Amino acid sequence: MNLITDTILDHADFTGHPVFTPELCLNRRQRRYPCTACAEICPHGVFPLQSGGNLQWDRCTDCSLCVSACPARALAPSAQTNRQYTQTLQEAAPVRLSCRKEEQRGELHVGCLSSVPWELLAVLALRGELILCMRGCEDCSRQEQRRLLGENLQSLRDFLGEEGFARQVRLIRSGEEIPQVQKAPPSEKAVTRRELFSGIRKTLTRQAAEKVSKRLPFLAEDASDGMWIRRLLAESVRTATATPSEGEQGVRPFALSLPRFNTSCFGCGICEKICPHKAISIRREERGTRLVYMEPWKCSACTLCVKLCPHGGLDALAPVALPHLGKLPLVRVKSLSCAECGTVLLPGTEPPLCRRCAAKRKA
Repeated sequence: MNLITDTILDHADFTGHPVFTPELCLNRRQRRYPCTACAEICPHGVFPLQSGGNLQWDRCTDCSLCVSACPARALAPSAQTNRQYTQTLQEAAPVRLSCRKEEQRGELHVGCLSSVPWELLAVLALRGELILCMRGCEDCSRQEQRRLLGENLQSLRDFLGEEGFARQVRLIRSGEEIPQVQKAPPSEKAVTRRELFSGIRKTLTRQAAEKVSKRLPFLAEDASDGMWIRRLLAESVRTATATPSEGEQGVRPFALSLPRFNTSCFGCGICEKICPHKAISIRREERGTRLVYMEPWKCSACTLCVKLCPHGGLDALAPVALPHLGKLPLVRVKSLSCAECGTVLLPGTEPPLCRRCAAKRKA
């Protein structure tokens, strides 16, 4: 296919555009390290390369490439794309993922495989075999999309592990046939997340509905939230670890790329404040220590905490094996606090007072 044909197909599939949450955008939270992920991947110039420009949503074809590329998940899929994902999640395994170059449509058929966030691929793989039809990817002329697909597959491989990836994911390359999948007809029509949750609330008591909401929190969230897929991933991991597959023993670990705290960290709390999704929290303890907690499902690997730590207390991201994606204690650090108000001080500060409390004493 040439560029003209691709563009026509893009516009033929137009159904709206992704939802942008400005307060989560890395460029809105800081200006030192400009992020151009959405501008670089967008084939139609919706996003400006320089900060301060306006978004040209009239050019958008709802391809969802920006959603997959955004490191902070500041972009959420459109309502139509969300519905497509929800319908796919109701399909029985195996699930085939195909792009527009494939005449044989899979259960999830998208413009480009790279437009599907790796977290959704992981959820589908945890529910059964995931078949990725990549026969047209090798000769694709769009380098940025090929790069993004490679990154998504690597994240998926890291998360599942080599054995899990080999067992749960099948890549159909050039020259291979796409397997036929026979499934029983669905017992009921596919519904959106909002419709599903509304139906639950209509048929259950308030107390029962609250229990369902706690168990499946992603159903109750706003469709414009770009983190609902990660919430679903956390729930899928919880289910997978609670009911390990046949032949597996013990708790099955999963790996996510998380920032690594080093000995320069003293719990100043800047990472806690700058994180777009509040994945990091710090609790003061006795005896001059602070405990750093992490909620892995909230960490989108945007690296903002690593870049903006003024004390070099965080190293680059690295895969960490996790028993679940809920809140976990990550590291305990030595910390010096103000003797009056408890504010964190730089190590070695004498007397142990912050500027405000020191000024009050002098006065």
